Amino acid sequence: MPSPYPYCRWLVYSEPITGKSTFAATFPKPALVMFFDGYLKDSPYLDKGYDGPNGVLEDGTPYQDVVDEGGDLLIRILYLHDEIPERPTAYKRFLGIMNSLTPDVRRQWETIIVDSVSAMTRANMAMHMFDLNPSYKDPRKWYADTADYIERIITRFSGIRDCNIVLLCHISRKMDEASGGYMRTIKLPGRLGLDGPDTFPEVYRLYVAAGTQERLLQ
Repeated sequence: MPSPYPYCRWLVYSEPITGKSTFAATFPKPALVMFFDGYLKDSPYLDKGYDGPNGVLEDGTPYQDVVDEGGDLLIRILYLHDEIPERPTAYKRFLGIMNSLTPDVRRQWETIIVDSVSAMTRANMAMHMFDLNPSYKDPRKWYADTADYIERIITRFSGIRDCNIVLLCHISRKMDEASGGYMRTIKLPGRLGLDGPDTFPEVYRLYVAAGTQERLLQ
């Protein structure tokens, strides 16, 4: 009998310029991309079709649709950037979008992508530093609040089962005190970086094989 959970939830992490977005763009369409990374890094999604409608949502979020030859929607990219870091709005707009994704709305999408969680974390940090808690004297409080927010949003994504979820992360290098070498971990705040998001069922590292330059998932 068919699986009651036909969709998957992936967290993929890798070094920069190894093809995370290119990989995410292969997931079933239509896809909704919450794009926190810098402009011009969206080309893997734009290259999947033709320029469609674009504009600005009511909350101020720019978007670009990518359509097929018949004009059907393939990908919608939501650009979640803070043009002025000291006046952050990106993460609050992201939360509003998340709250709008009711089960009925999610039926429009086969895949939801966050590109990238690392950049989303920076947007969350800016929200705490300049908006929610600018009076903190100890910077560690901003890091603690950010870690709590990111853990909760990842847990929230892990509970969505009516579409594919793809979260893209970068790699952080941390010193291993025992060996003196460096460990490659997921670039996430707090304990998430070392332990990984234990609520996520599929966690993969994307890397380029030495010699062949082949992109591999591990």
